[in-house]
Amino acid sequence: MVAGFVIKEAKGQYANVRDSVVFAPMIMPTVGFHFPLADVQETYKFTYHLGGQFLIKNRKNWLYGFSGEFMFGENVGVPGFAQHIYPVYGVGGTTPSVSLGMRGFNFMAQGGKIIPIGVHSVKKDRTSKLKFKPNPNSGFMFMFGAGFLQHQILMEFRGDDAPQVQDDYKKGYDRLHYGFAMSQFIGYIYMGNNRSVNFFAGVEFIEGFTRNRRVYNYDTESPDVRDKYDIFIGLKAGYIFPFYRKGTGATNKSKEKEYFYK
Repeated sequence: MVAGFVIKEAKGQYANVRDSVVFAPMIMPTVGFHFPLADVQETYKFTYHLGGQFLIKNRKNWLYGFSGEFMFGENVGVPGFAQHIYPVYGVGGTTPSVSLGMRGFNFMAQGGKIIPIGVHSVKKDRTSKLKFKPNPNSGFMFMFGAGFLQHQILMEFRGDDAPQVQDDYKKGYDRLHYGFAMSQFIGYIYMGNNRSVNFFAGVEFIEGFTRNRRVYNYDTESPDVRDKYDIFIGLKAGYIFPFYRKGTGATNKSKEKEYFYK
């Protein structure tokens, strides 16, 4: 008979999400609900934001990338706006219903930082207790952005076409504004130890330095050429799809070589 045994030799360790700051490109679908302030609150009452971010997190928890959002709402707050365009008559002699809303978008370059903070359970001398030790990939998230912002009033007609408020005539009512914009975000980001649950949530501030590009408003029968300061403040959240490098795991893993002796 031949007797033998196996000796296993460990060769290095992979980085893991629980104990190491890892490099990770991230795709992040986002949703938001914002309240307009300053000049833009004269036109809209609230807006919804739907978009996404692509960020790269490096091994020092710095974030950089870009974001894009569609902005929309169904509540136009311009006093007496509808009265100025009624009655609306269609080409067929009917009076089509008019739906007013807001449409817009923003696109920004983004940069920020994650500051780890958290609590996890550790075992020592066969007892379990809580010890303050952050997951180094999760914590407070601070982001800053700079780019472009645009918004305008959307008018939709149901039941018939209304030539008197379409095409070039429509431009006198739509309040098209755009210009340079900045954003700030403060919240919390969670990168799961098992890599399957990852998300972030917090408060976002958007400031737009815009101007009415139509120059003249038909409903007020007056020019509008002053610079505007638009602010949107609200809640923003998103899910994270990280792309870890090969070998990044949820727990420490070792490469092993086996030697057989007989």
